[in-house]
Amino acid sequence: MNTLYLKESLSTRRLWKIDPEEIIFIESDGHFLKITYTEGTISILKSIKDLLEILNSFTYFHRIHRSYIISERFILFIDQYNVQLKNDIKIPIGKTYRSSFLSRILNQH
Repeated sequence: MNTLYLKESLSTRRLWKIDPEEIIFIESDGHFLKITYTEGTISILKSIKDLLEILNSFTYFHRIHRSYIISERFILFIDQYNVQLKNDIKIPIGKTYRSSFLSRILNQH
C-alpha cells in the first residue's frame, strides 16, 4: 500500500489521498483524528485504534500516548517524557506506552 484514502469529516465529505510517508503525527480529538502531514492537517472520523490497524504494515508508526501516533521518520530527538519532531512539535510519551515504544525504537537500529 503506497497511499491511503481517508474520508474527511462528514461536513466536507472529501476523500484525501495521502502518502503514509508524509504523515508526521496523528492526534485523537474526541471522535475525530487530526492527521498532520507535510501538506497540512485534515480531520477524519475514525478511531485511533482503527487507523493504527491500517498503519500497522508501516513499521515507522508508533503509538506513544493514548492520543498520539507519530512517524519515526520525523523524530528529531526523544527525552524522558517527550518526542521532539522535526516540525518543532513536542509530543508527550504516555507512561503506559514508554517502555514498548523505546524498546521498538532501540531494537530496530
